[in-house]
Amino acid sequence: MHLSRPSFAKILVPIALMLVMIVPAAHATAITLDWSKVNVNWSSPNYGVITQNFDIDASNPGDDVTVTMRLGGTSNYDGKPSVVSSPIGSALNVQIGTSGPTAQVLISFDFHYSGGVKGVQIATNGVDVNADGEQEQLRNLYGSLGGKGLAPGSFTLPSSSSGLQLFTANGYPGVQGLARSSGTNTNASALMGQNVDLVGFAFGVSPNTPFNVSSINNFYLGNVTYTANNLSQAIVTSPLPGPAPVGGAGDVANPEPATLATLGSGLIGLGLLAHRRRKRS
Repeated sequence: MHLSRPSFAKILVPIALMLVMIVPAAHATAITLDWSKVNVNWSSPNYGVITQNFDIDASNPGDDVTVTMRLGGTSNYDGKPSVVSSPIGSALNVQIGTSGPTAQVLISFDFHYSGGVKGVQIATNGVDVNADGEQEQLRNLYGSLGGKGLAPGSFTLPSSSSGLQLFTANGYPGVQGLARSSGTNTNASALMGQNVDLVGFAFGVSPNTPFNVSSINNFYLGNVTYTANNLSQAIVTSPLPGPAPVGGAGDVANPEPATLATLGSGLIGLGLLAHRRRKRS
């Protein structure tokens, strides 16, 4: 029995179809870390550091977000944040005791997704001026992807946030209290639109205001919302100091879905062209 060799088109077209079909779809459902729906039980691996993993996305195996809080500068910590009722609903009451003008707590969110996440939004409330005249700040909001670059985020204020002021320091955004305030007039949202796997910012006292070693400063950290993105993309980086930006020497870019789809379509076209030429001959 004579077995003919498979034509170029018969080999190429199935491969091209497979390339088009394997292009993954983005995880478009918004995921929310709702403090009222999780069991908050911090661990403390080192002095001044608390951390906890949260599994909140049933479609993503394992832990989804790790929240870490770390003392910075001349700080002392007044207990682990607990869930309380606040003007923005259930939130973490984050407190810091100041023992110098550089006191701060560094807060980071590490997202465990293969391609990072996007559209990160973090609700906050209660950044104000305390009874001792210390002006509280959220500052240095940044995002990173794979440790290969830093990008500034942004803070937004609703019209009701009359007790806050936006500012920028060293290229990174911040928000600071204007007066002793309460209620929703200190609402603010931290936003990170770029594709990232790490978001962080600092809470502390402005170095430009007097400080009191016995002062207690606090703010409310509300829900964290994001959209998972299981596609590898480059982060939009800033020229600010930090890890080497994506696309530098030694980095190998992963093909984006549109690139794979275009490649697949091109291979299909080549396969059909080869098939027609074979029929004509």
